[in-house]
Amino acid sequence: RYVMNDQVGSWMPEFLDVSAATEDRLVFPADTDEAVRTNLYTPLDRFHELNTFNIKFKRGVLLAGTYGVGKTELAFISANKANQQGITFIYCKDSDQFTEVVKFAHQYEPAVVFCEDIDRVTSGTRGVGLDAILNVIDEIESKTAQVIIIITTNAVENIHKVMNRPRT
Repeated sequence: RYVMNDQVGSWMPEFLDVSAATEDRLVFPADTDEAVRTNLYTPLDRFHELNTFNIKFKRGVLLAGTYGVGKTELAFISANKANQQGITFIYCKDSDQFTEVVKFAHQYEPAVVFCEDIDRVTSGTRGVGLDAILNVIDEIESKTAQVIIIITTNAVENIHKVMNRPRT
């Protein structure tokens, strides 16, 4: 993962051992399990096939639920799968840095960006901060980007409705 080093004002890598994070560590309801496999595991496991058939890798995944349901564990499983395919995985520790992290990820495509507690920066009224997040997700270059964005929340009702609109 990459984290912002405030002392030098640049991104510095931190390496995590995620090799123990495997699918068998999570138990989801059938519909959730199918959605996770379809929208996250399959693109990661079959990244090279997606490229062969010109299928978009880019997608956004919102994981919502109370504390302890497995959202962070799912991120580490995704990191393990990304690592196995040679895909960069970036863990955004602070949701306030989300826009900078996504921009950074574009430099290391294919990439997965994981950010916890996105509702901290996307709740309330629409303002400059939320617009910046929408712009970085929707920017023209990202239409062909090879970046998966995984965001989590414990309070989905607090996320501004504009974040849930369909994207192409």
